[in-house]
Amino acid sequence: DNTDLQATATFLDEAMQIELPDQAPSTVDVDVGTAKEKNLAVQARAQRVVELGDSLIPLLKRFPSLGPRIRKVVLVPEQGSEEFILWPFAVHPDRLRDGFADAFSRSPYRYTVDSIASEIGDKPSNTQLTRIATDVHADAVVVYGLRSKGRAGHVSLMVFTLNNHQAYQDETLVKSAMDLGLVSWNPIFVGALIIIGGLLILWLVWRIIRGAGSIRVEIKGDPAAERPSFSVLISRRNKCPTVTDPNMHIANVTAAAKSSRYKADNVGAVEEFEGIAPGHWFVHVFGTFEKAGDVRCLPATSSPVKVRRSRVSVVSINLIPAESEFHILVTGEGGPASGALVWLSTSPANRRTTDVGGKTVMMVAAGEHILHILFRGHEVKRPITAYGSKITTVHINLVRERRLAEVAEGLQVDFGQSAESPMGDGEGGRSLATLAFETRNLGGENPVKKKLSIDSISDSETQALGSTETLAGLRRYQAESELGRGAMGVVYRAVDQVLDRAVALKVMTAAFREMPTAVQMFEQEAKALAALNHPNIVTVYDQGRDGDQMFLVMELIDGPTLEDVLKQHGALPIEQAAGLGEQIGRGLSYAHSRQVIHRDIKPGNIFLTRDGTAKLGDFGLARVLKEVQIKKTEIKGTPLYMPPEQIRGSDIDFRADIYALGCTLYEVLCGRPPFIEGEILYHHMYTEPEPLSHHVEVLPELEELIMRCIAKEKSERVSSADRIAEVFGSIRRSLG
Repeated sequence: DNTDLQATATFLDEAMQIELPDQAPSTVDVDVGTAKEKNLAVQARAQRVVELGDSLIPLLKRFPSLGPRIRKVVLVPEQGSEEFILWPFAVHPDRLRDGFADAFSRSPYRYTVDSIASEIGDKPSNTQLTRIATDVHADAVVVYGLRSKGRAGHVSLMVFTLNNHQAYQDETLVKSAMDLGLVSWNPIFVGALIIIGGLLILWLVWRIIRGAGSIRVEIKGDPAAERPSFSVLISRRNKCPTVTDPNMHIANVTAAAKSSRYKADNVGAVEEFEGIAPGHWFVHVFGTFEKAGDVRCLPATSSPVKVRRSRVSVVSINLIPAESEFHILVTGEGGPASGALVWLSTSPANRRTTDVGGKTVMMVAAGEHILHILFRGHEVKRPITAYGSKITTVHINLVRERRLAEVAEGLQVDFGQSAESPMGDGEGGRSLATLAFETRNLGGENPVKKKLSIDSISDSETQALGSTETLAGLRRYQAESELGRGAMGVVYRAVDQVLDRAVALKVMTAAFREMPTAVQMFEQEAKALAALNHPNIVTVYDQGRDGDQMFLVMELIDGPTLEDVLKQHGALPIEQAAGLGEQIGRGLSYAHSRQVIHRDIKPGNIFLTRDGTAKLGDFGLARVLKEVQIKKTEIKGTPLYMPPEQIRGSDIDFRADIYALGCTLYEVLCGRPPFIEGEILYHHMYTEPEPLSHHVEVLPELEELIMRCIAKEKSERVSSADRIAEVFGSIRRSLG
């Protein structure tokens, strides 16, 4: 107790005052010094115990059951009073026990205190508590628990007395728990923290000493691929991520150029990664792209790279396929030839089978090849040439090929002298390739040879040579994809299976086929277009019926419409506008000379080829001039470009096209048609348009021409489309 501790301390003080003779330190000196240090430590601990007891007495006073009837208590530690091994703070429940023992030994309690080391659960039963008290002959059981709350200590207390067999609970927070010795820093945690900090410092030093480099990734994309969505990953592992769902990949990649130091999404042709540790890495490229209208997954592509300190390592990724992609479409008598075998002479073992649509896809190495198709015992051979990464579609009509083979029995090809020879057959020394057909008579006489110049074979003769009775009407044209929809029909991209060429196929819709007037308009359209043959007008190849279907076959234009160009670029430069106005003016002049008016000229009906040729198409509202009656009151056309007389539905002639072309050229030069707001039809009839010079700088003669084209009165307009072509042609030539 405290009395004993004080007596011990007094004894040690007196012992320190004994005078010893002057001599070297002896063993007695060491023992006395050690004893004094131990005494000071004991006194300090005793003092902390007393202070802790003082801080716990207010908690004990909350329990009225701790009265004078109690003579002895037993202290029991609560289970879970130890902190985790890596918790920043450690708790000392044994010191809490000493504090409770000190508090119970003093007034007003002066109990005899006993303790047990075994822990008890946080919710002990009365039976358990009664047994514990009975075993040590105690009147009460005090269950204590200790947890850390930072530097403070959370003390919980349960008191159970035998006289009433009831347990009471309470708790308190000892803020000075660290000073009282209840809570201390966890040495294991502190040691781990020191080790981690040391390792971090070593890692930073190593990074500084080692340095870093950069990786520049250069991607060579497939020219035939569209809308690429590629991702680049820098990794130590030689395993490239794979994309199984292209739509999910496109949805997951971000629009940002780089998502992390080692990964980038939606990369361009060149992407650079900085701060890469020296050593061996792998560059992985994966993602999606579009080709032939399909969204495809990029094959997993990886390349090793060695990164050096303070250097840029360049990695070139070549995504251009080494082989060309061929789409083989095979048709038979009943339509698509499903199950046909397709192979190349260079790799006969690698055979493909066409699907239900008669299609198969082959990757072909660059060079000349012979394509073989075997279907129901009949084999067809077709020479093909593979080069570049473009997609080539090959249409094989088995019926046509078989008929050609029957006709070609005994066929000789005589090219005469070499084309490189300075001498040749015919006038001017021109070398002619000729075809020699051998015709054998029934009597077995010598064959008679008939020579035809290839240059002299017309399209009609070629068509007659390859046509069959089974390829009649729409069955001759195989639709591939829809290009657009007009007022009376749907336009498809199709293949003429007789002449093996791409065409535009316009099929009249079912709703209009039920209307006699619509059918008549459709047939008039075909007649009007068939009479036109001009480089600036879309050519018509064929027209006819196939059962209930009515169709029109036209030239397929490989470029955008003028409307697409204006939407993308706005007003066109004067050089481009001059060439466009000259070409459309000449095409329209030719149509008017054949007594045909268009009645729906607008940017969407002007088609541009890849070589810059402008063609006027979609005569969906054309009329043969002699069939146009002044008394017609129907309004057809596009409001943004419609002349006043067409709005009124009367007295329509070629000058209606002049007005519509003037509105179109107005938009070409300043990026907008004359009227775009309010009541458009009213403005066309009564409102004077703003001069071109209010919107854009323009040559005076060009402004005068356009404003005359869009005059309200027909008599004030330009006299012919030829005049439009002349003015624009003159401007084009002056600009060089």
